[in-house]
Amino acid sequence: MSKPLSELRKKIKPEAQTAARAKAVGIVAEMSLAEVRKARGQNQSALAKSMSIAQPNISQMENRPDALIRSSMASYQTPFRRCH
Repeated sequence: MSKPLSELRKKIKPEAQTAARAKAVGIVAEMSLAEVRKARGQNQSALAKSMSIAQPNISQMENRPDALIRSSMASYQTPFRRCH
């Protein structure tokens, strides 16, 4: 019988959890906004609604050069985390 993920996480040392989280953040930082959105299974409209902005703004952000996307993502970090 398989165990819930929450129980397995309790057995992992906090240092290992912190390192894994840091690695995940690094991977996401290298992804474009569209890649992150698609990986989370969201369309532009749903993401826009969760961020309280219009869908065309998401499209514009996704079509910017990477450097601008990362700075834009930082300002929406908290709402984006809630989109899971």
